[in-house]
Amino acid sequence: MKKILSFLFLCSVCIYHLNAQSAYWKPLTANFASRAGSDWNKVKVTSYFQLDRQKYAQHLINLSNAAGQGEFNLELPMPEGVWKTFRVKESPVMEAELAAKFPEIKTYAGHHGELYMRMSISPYSFQVYILTPEGDVIIDAPDRNRDVYAMFKGSDIQFDEAFNLSCGTKDIDALDKSEERTHEKSLQPRSPQGAPVNLRTYRLALACTAEWALDGGRGGGSVPTALDKMVASLSYINAVYEKDVAVHMNLVANNDKLIFLDPTSDPYGNPTSGGACLGQNTDVVTDVIGRAAYDIGHVFTNTCTDVGGVAFLASVCNANKGGGVTCWYNTDIAYVTQRIACHEMGHQFSASHTFSNCNGNESGTSYEPGSGTSIMSYSGLCGAGLNVETGNLPHPNYFHTNSVERIYTYTRTGDGSRCGVQSATSNSFPDAEILFPAGLYIPIRTPFQLKGSATDMENDNLTYNWEQYDAGGYGMVLGEPLLDVEGPLFKSVFPGNNPNRIVPVWNTILTRANFERTEVLPTVNRKITFRYNVRDNHPGSGATTTKQTHFFAIDSAGPFKVSFPNLTTDILYAGKCNLIRWDVANTHKAPVSCKKVNIYLMPNRTNPNVMIPLLMDTENDGDAFVEIPDSLVGMIRSRILVESADNIFFDVSDGDIRIFAANNVNKIQFGVAPSTFVFCIPDKIDLNIQACAFGNNSGKLRLMISGGLPAGAVYQFENDDLPLIGNTKLQLDFSNVAESGVYQFEVWAITETGDTLRETIEMDLINVNFSDLKTISPASGLAGLPQSLEFKWTAAKNALSYRLEIASSPSFGASLIYSLDGIKDTVITPNVFFNESTLLYWRIIPVNRCGLGSPSTPSPFQTVNKKCELTDYPGNVLVRSANKTGYMPVPIRGSGIISDVNVNDLFANAIGVNSITLTLVSPQGTRVKLFDRNCGVTDLFDCSFDDEGLLNTMNGCPPSQKKIIKPLEALNKFNGEDKIGDWTLEVVTDRFLSGQANFYGFKLDICSEIKVNNPFLISNLGLQMNQGELRNIGQDKLESADTGNTATELIYTIVVIPQKGDLMLNGVKLDYGSKFTQKDINDGRLSYKHTGAPMETDGFLFIVEDGTGGWFGTDFFKIQIGPLGTQDEQIFEFNVFPNPAKNSVQLSFSESLDKDAQLSVFDLSGKMWIKQPLESRRAELIDISALHDGIYIFQIRSGKQFKTAKLVVQR
Repeated sequence: MKKILSFLFLCSVCIYHLNAQSAYWKPLTANFASRAGSDWNKVKVTSYFQLDRQKYAQHLINLSNAAGQGEFNLELPMPEGVWKTFRVKESPVMEAELAAKFPEIKTYAGHHGELYMRMSISPYSFQVYILTPEGDVIIDAPDRNRDVYAMFKGSDIQFDEAFNLSCGTKDIDALDKSEERTHEKSLQPRSPQGAPVNLRTYRLALACTAEWALDGGRGGGSVPTALDKMVASLSYINAVYEKDVAVHMNLVANNDKLIFLDPTSDPYGNPTSGGACLGQNTDVVTDVIGRAAYDIGHVFTNTCTDVGGVAFLASVCNANKGGGVTCWYNTDIAYVTQRIACHEMGHQFSASHTFSNCNGNESGTSYEPGSGTSIMSYSGLCGAGLNVETGNLPHPNYFHTNSVERIYTYTRTGDGSRCGVQSATSNSFPDAEILFPAGLYIPIRTPFQLKGSATDMENDNLTYNWEQYDAGGYGMVLGEPLLDVEGPLFKSVFPGNNPNRIVPVWNTILTRANFERTEVLPTVNRKITFRYNVRDNHPGSGATTTKQTHFFAIDSAGPFKVSFPNLTTDILYAGKCNLIRWDVANTHKAPVSCKKVNIYLMPNRTNPNVMIPLLMDTENDGDAFVEIPDSLVGMIRSRILVESADNIFFDVSDGDIRIFAANNVNKIQFGVAPSTFVFCIPDKIDLNIQACAFGNNSGKLRLMISGGLPAGAVYQFENDDLPLIGNTKLQLDFSNVAESGVYQFEVWAITETGDTLRETIEMDLINVNFSDLKTISPASGLAGLPQSLEFKWTAAKNALSYRLEIASSPSFGASLIYSLDGIKDTVITPNVFFNESTLLYWRIIPVNRCGLGSPSTPSPFQTVNKKCELTDYPGNVLVRSANKTGYMPVPIRGSGIISDVNVNDLFANAIGVNSITLTLVSPQGTRVKLFDRNCGVTDLFDCSFDDEGLLNTMNGCPPSQKKIIKPLEALNKFNGEDKIGDWTLEVVTDRFLSGQANFYGFKLDICSEIKVNNPFLISNLGLQMNQGELRNIGQDKLESADTGNTATELIYTIVVIPQKGDLMLNGVKLDYGSKFTQKDINDGRLSYKHTGAPMETDGFLFIVEDGTGGWFGTDFFKIQIGPLGTQDEQIFEFNVFPNPAKNSVQLSFSESLDKDAQLSVFDLSGKMWIKQPLESRRAELIDISALHDGIYIFQIRSGKQFKTAKLVVQR
């Protein structure tokens, strides 16, 4: 047998080399295409062959018999005139009984390195499918009546966008609702390195409609031809599933009975409706062969008018295990099988959609930008604005890492493990390693490289891909992702031979200024998660090992860029004095903290993987001298690459650089780094100055500064005289600079011959004073607030944006329940619903290019006090077809007066929701319409209805993604009614509903208000103490009370800690969010230790809770260090008794008041209720009968002194 000895030689050969095996293949001219069927007019064929199918089939049988149970060599043609030798063996896809009935149908599996091959051959057809990292290579017959075969790539099929290939499957179809909501979070990357791989084998019952079976290009008109087509399709499916998840399927023994040939007796009532076939197929298959005879069922039909395919999610082994439909819109087996059948069976094995936006539709596991690329995406179906792959689409012959994880988990430990057969294999999982640490920070708008490695015990041919793993929404156009969602930015790429990934691809970096709409570099602060997937491509039972990592983009740094050489006019010379410059762009500062960089030369940008190191581990200060080897003189397409030595980011010069010899070059190179920088004031910075000279220059450079420094700036050279080959530093002191702004000045280097070299320095100085930032609303201490709130604050002059944080504790951190970055305005209503009866804290953090400023003082607030009870719909799934009404009753047994009603977690799918009307009916017959055929063409309800929803039934479309929507009519219509009795969700479908509507359930949330008594302060007198002193804070200084609560139940929470000393409980220092009780104060366990200066004021901010929903706050406990100043003296004390009070209170004073003493009484809104003079005596009775129940502030002024106390009026 003739061997081709060199791959390079192979690539240059234009004819096919024939030997004993390739002699069966006779090349033909391409003029056969004109005689192919209409579907073949959409295929760009690479080559045509004539093959005697009958002889070749016998040849394969002979080779297989000779090999016994082993593999045999088989040469197959490949594109570009290449032949490859595959190791092949027979690989049945039918159970033995079925194979015995149709022995003429054979299937084979083969492999060549990482290439997966599947072949099916019979008297009726012959197909070869080769799965490669670049997509599929396909050999198939354009004309079933001739032994002529076309070879083409999957990407050579012209996609017809007129067909509806959308999938009708919704992510909630068959999973238990509570499990589905938590399932995604429970998935973890699999890394069972070295563990054995088990193969899962399932029995597939594959039915077909009579219309499909009778079609000449599909089923062929008979049972054997239809079965042959099914076998060819399943052979391809098994290649994909075996490679990625070690799953194999065999057609069941009686599968021939599921091939229907008579449209009049065909059990499928509407074969052009995927939704209708889906609802019937499980019953059809079970009626024909019995429920115990199969593990997974599916049906083939012709073009559908509603969907391209549809399936029940996670249905394998379950009651609806026959729930899968593939609509064959054309006759191309590989294309339809991969794009529809593999996809729909993926759903049946629990994989959900991975695209992030397809014409407004968003999937539940939206890990891929736009349409996506992988099998479970909508690759090519979303229009030019959202299609990741454009033009001729390769077959996406691999699963996204999320799909792999879901299928593997489902088939090994989920419901899919309850049927099928598990068998041991000779394979084990490869070992994978990520070669950079997690948690790095990278600059925005800067390329980066992901590096990994892997090994395999069986020495299989490994393939690798890196996939972003951040699920979330996407913008309406590729290249414009949502900035407020940490969703996908980078497309999924085919597994290949390179264990590393450059982001974006080299071509984008070298020719498109780093912008690619399918790989958008981050422009805002965000987390980025990637998974490193290693496939071993083991024949018949592939294993995929996954490792996960994450890093952060930070907008206070970047873009990191090469600045010289960067243009096509820039020149480098052979020798040592080439000054390379780059914009550090704050990457030397935390959190990026890149201290060192490596500098490489790319000799020819047409081969970016070849690089020559010029300087390693040099300071990341913006410039460095490098030596260019003489051997590179004459290069005209070179580029300079500067990369972080301890991070993953880098940049490459934009233009091609020429390299010249240094002969007769007489030049002094002089550089200051960084020459452009952003700096946070007030502070100091050192600039590095370097010099180097070509030729015969000698002497020193005299350094000077020329103008441009801001007022208050001071500079100092470390050495005013710089040798021609040497370096020094320039220190700039901005300690006394107050104004932000961009400033320029020049550093001059004057040679001994009088020439002046000038370096322009541009400084962007940023002030980090945010003292003008204050929170406005909700004001500190407010209670009874709605569960959806507007937050408002003052603008900070030096802030570019703000971060809102809401937490359950003033410590924030781990208690954070909501945060949002990048807010440009000073008011926002977050898309979040707070729980009722909840005490929360909010604060604003100012942000500018220097990073985060100091947070505002935490402001506590409390949502409305009410008791809510959630009741699940207890019934079965409600299924309704067009023009029907259904009822979903929820019985409520307990009595109570309603203050709020919500409909939570409604799960349903219907094609489409614009045919549905939803009405909630109370036991008293009150009706509230929630939804009335809104939202246009969309298929999923996954939402809640609440009067406080931020969205309505128009702008809340589609009603999915866990949205909280304001109903069409107000639910407060039920307020005041008794909740006891049977509530009903009424579902009405109109005549336009396609298929059926499935309502899985909802929760009825009914609330009643709770009245609470709030605690109040009796005294807050503060401390006066000496420097360094330790003193207890006793009951005489700080006391609160509450009706019905003891001192142990009154709990103080520290909102702001002392700044000049330590507040301690039992000698242990307290922090933000620390708690102590009134009992602790009474027992002398609370103390303060001063650690600051002799004369200063300190203290702490606190709130008090009673544990039953009552609270007040905030208040400040003042601590005065040293003697009291005149302005701070309070020469009298007074008490208010009783407290709480009803109609009158007694004021008692520690000493007589001045004759002009005056009492003012305010409520908490600041309204004055009482103003009257006080006589100069020790006690006075005050009439408060005009005051309503609530908290009031009593303020007494006597001379220059004043004192305040709180009073609770409670009747």
